[in-house]
Amino acid sequence: MNELRFIQVEKDNSEHCESFKAMMLPYSKEIGANYPDGTPISDEVLLKWTQSCINMQGPHDRHMELAYVGDVPIGFLYGKVDHEGHRGFINPEYGYIMEFYVKPEHRHKGYGRIMLRRLERHFSGNGVKRMYLTTGTSEGEAFWRAMGFAPTGEMSPDNEKPIFEKDVTEIAVVPMQNEHVDFVIALLMSDHNKTALHLSNRSATEWRKCFIQNLADPDEANFIILVGEQPAAWLKLNGMSGGVPCISMLVVDDAWKRHGIGSLAVRYAEDYAKGFQKAAILIQTTADNIAATQCYVKQGYVITRQMKYAVDDGIMRDGYEFRKDL
Repeated sequence: MNELRFIQVEKDNSEHCESFKAMMLPYSKEIGANYPDGTPISDEVLLKWTQSCINMQGPHDRHMELAYVGDVPIGFLYGKVDHEGHRGFINPEYGYIMEFYVKPEHRHKGYGRIMLRRLERHFSGNGVKRMYLTTGTSEGEAFWRAMGFAPTGEMSPDNEKPIFEKDVTEIAVVPMQNEHVDFVIALLMSDHNKTALHLSNRSATEWRKCFIQNLADPDEANFIILVGEQPAAWLKLNGMSGGVPCISMLVVDDAWKRHGIGSLAVRYAEDYAKGFQKAAILIQTTADNIAATQCYVKQGYVITRQMKYAVDDGIMRDGYEFRKDL
């Protein structure tokens, strides 16, 4: 699966608007956007309605994004937090998934799941605990059920379609404790991570001794990213007692890769460093860790030097040092 990237729709950006409109027509026809008497809504009316959706962008808890693979738009997501006074059917303080679309040729590749996680993080960041949507196609219902949504038995008075609801999956960052050591050891002992991070062949017992020592080191800060109650990633910062701290380790469980967990962890590290009045943050990685390099560049980090350094296995390799001013 190719990596997704997202662009938030800006109502004054003509390219964003045209991409959104081009996908809204086939999406509307697929979901059966008809008048109450069953008459299909004309393309002209659909485009006017689409433009009204674009014009409403602006509030922090109303979120519309285009999803791209490379330079090709493959879908969109649109959600908002319901508040008293909003028009139409509302569930106050619920997250409402208003529109959600993946082009047919890009379905069954995991993109829809990633897009839903984007909306969940948006809702969670706005204090939302539960979300809902309506769906009127068998394929749509199958997807939402697979994502954990369940029918409420109610129909929306706006479109006479069944309402589905689901709790928002909360993502939290907590200090690493002894109880998390086994999770981190399993991350580091996987064949993929041992290769990507150039780790030595320590046993689980040796790793456990290292972590017990590291958790007591005041120069280090270790965190676990939780999705619900499930550990999803490990983040470690070094140099907290010195001048410029460094993200020395960020490892995401394979099950949660491409869900934005790595980007969230980097942002958390930045906020944590700011809390200690740090002016910048560093990251070092080997040149062959292309996925990590791309992640850091997208987050606004700049390569400040190329270098050779020894990682865990003791072998000298080409690498980069990244920096971001806070």
